[in-house]
Amino acid sequence: MDDDMARLEASTRARELARYTGGPMVDTAYRLASSEEYAEALELWSNRERDRPQHLGRLTGANPSAPDEERFLRE
Repeated sequence: MDDDMARLEASTRARELARYTGGPMVDTAYRLASSEEYAEALELWSNRERDRPQHLGRLTGANPSAPDEERFLRE
């Protein structure tokens, strides 16, 4: 039942978004997506996701390669 309901909700959302095929909102979205600032934001986000396991390891103490001062602060 849950899967059927999820599919129904997804199709309803898709139908709602399908009507936005043009107009000022779409023009603005395309303009922003092609800007240099957006490209920089994507690169920053990609770098953040790449480094995420290392940062989580520092927070949880699961990163044995952390510098000694970081291990000292956790203890």
